[in-house]
Order: sequence, then C-alpha cells, then structure tokens
Amino acid sequence: MPGNGSDFRFESRSITATRQSFRVIAVLILSGASLLTTARAAPITYVTDPHAATDTPPFIQLLGINDSGTIVGYTGIGMVMANGSVLDPNRGFILHLPNSFTDLNPNFNAATCATCQAQVLGITDSGTTTAGFYIGADGVSKGFLDVGNGPTATDVVDPLTPAGATNQLLGINHTGMEAAGFYTDAAGNDHAYVYTTASQVFTALPFLANGPVSGDSNQATGVNNSGMVSGFDGTTGKGFLYDPMTNSYTAINVPNAALTQPLGLNDQGQVIGTYNDMAGVAHGFLYSGGLFFTIDPPGSTATVLNGINNAGTIVGFFTDAENNTIGIVVTPEPAAFLLAGAGLAVLFLRRRLRNA
Repeated sequence: MPGNGSDFRFESRSITATRQSFRVIAVLILSGASLLTTARAAPITYVTDPHAATDTPPFIQLLGINDSGTIVGYTGIGMVMANGSVLDPNRGFILHLPNSFTDLNPNFNAATCATCQAQVLGITDSGTTTAGFYIGADGVSKGFLDVGNGPTATDVVDPLTPAGATNQLLGINHTGMEAAGFYTDAAGNDHAYVYTTASQVFTALPFLANGPVSGDSNQATGVNNSGMVSGFDGTTGKGFLYDPMTNSYTAINVPNAALTQPLGLNDQGQVIGTYNDMAGVAHGFLYSGGLFFTIDPPGSTATVLNGINNAGTIVGFFTDAENNTIGIVVTPEPAAFLLAGAGLAVLFLRRRLRNA
C-alpha cells in the first residue's frame, strides 16, 4: 500500500493508456447474510510506468485525483539496498491524461540525491496545492504541503513525533484546508491525525465505537470538504469513516474479508480502498450508499484503489502476473451501479416475500 516504502523515478516520457472493462460486484449485508449481484462492465484506463525501460520491474502508482481529472502519484519501487543505495527511488509526479507528466519532488534535488524519495498523494481542485511525503538526505520521512507545486514545500510534522520518526500526509481535501495522515511513535505504532492548514493544528482522531482503538497502529488516509475522514486500524485490520458533525464512526469492513483498508473518499462520502480476502489476495473496493463494490482489472494479482473525485472517477494500481505495477483510472458507469442496486432490491424483495 502507499506510504510504506514503495516509490519510483521520474522522466518525461509518454505512457501507454488503454481502455478495458471489468466486472463490478456489489455486496450487501442483510440479516447476517452476504448477497451478491454483478453489474455490467465499466471502463478502465491503464497507465504504465513512463520509465519502464529502466525501472526494474516497471512500477507506477496513481494515488489522488481532483475534480478536473488531474492525477498525482509516483513511480519506482524505492527499494533500499544493503549498502544504503536505493533501487529505482520513488519520484513524484502530476499527470494530465493521457501522457503529460510533470516531475514533483519537493525539498530535494533528485539529480544530486539518489537516496531521496517522494510520493504525492493528494491535489486540490485548483491544482495549485499538493500533499504527500518525502524522504530527504537525512533519511527521515516527512509530510509536505506544496503550495504552487514548486521545488520547495512546507514540512508537515506532528509535534508529538519522536526525533527521526515517520510522518506522512496521505490525503488532502479539495479546498486544501485539511489534510490527513499519521506519525509513528517510539514504539513503532502509528497515530492518525487531521492537519488544519491555516492554523497549522494537528488533531488526533477520537477513540470511539467502530473507530481506531487506543494503543493500536492507526492511519488517517483521506479527508473531504465536510471534514469526514477515512482510515483504518492497522492492528485489527478494520476500516472506518469518521464524521466530525456527529462525532461518530461508520465501520467500513468488506464482508468476509481478512482486512479492510479505506484509502480515500469524496464529498459524497464514497470510500475507496483495498481489502484482503481469506486467501490473502488484495482487491480494490468502492463503498457507496451502503454497498460494497469489488473492482479488479483483468489479470490482477493485487489491486489497490487510492483516490476518488466527486464525479466518481477512481485512481489506483494493480500488480500483474509478471510483477509489473500498473496505474488504473476507473470511470464506473452510473448504470452499472444502478443495475447492481436494482439487483439487490430484487433479492431483498424476494427474501421479504419468502418470509411473509
């Protein structure tokens, strides 16, 4: 998943963008039973690593998208070798489809720092502010807020973070007023927070029913314009959606999954992320209107969905059988989800009639 050591090198080369379709499976829980229905195919666009000729293996992750369709992410596996060097270091980018990449590696010079890395995870609707994290020459992971998308950004580090420990921003809302992330304490546990940009205040998420558990590792992965926060408890493997208006959590757990990790949301409260099935295989999911939709491109051995805008366009990535990591842009057709909902309504009606 993003934020845990994967990254890429950036150069301005064209990408391959192809469109295909996938099946959408909706899941609804009624009286403890899982009901499934399959909607018709929805389109998907593949985005390949622009450095596929040199990255080993090719690796690109699409992590955030704004309402204008501008995408952010990174390339390169970012593997730290035994001698301290980095194989294919993470390099951040801004992408305008189909193939216009702009390098974005704030607070370090990629040409002179081979061990420095960056991941860009969020972009505002104006397109003028991005958020994510970088690892500088000191080897420390710091969150950043880049107003103007230039070479210099503001470090975002929770003051409770021990010296030299990890800080990461994993999402920003469309106005740029709030960002979501976490820091790691001396014991190695992660602590979710929301960062208010104007006042530079860090607010920890509360420990309430259906939310993160005190003492566990937990991460805040996204925040929308209403202040709703997506995230997960890494110790229990359970996801959540926090609503500050009611000071309450909604549990976001895919039925029959071994773990669920919500990784982003939009202003409609639609949540996307990844879950592991009981065999340990990762799948992408969309939670919308009380339904869970599984989204897996053909040929995927692991799928992660990381960003969604207010039009419902989703970005993420998957790994294929050759261990290539490929970016995806998913534009679910409204009819697909209406059909899924209609199918569930029929199943529910049949159940009611049988029990009458």
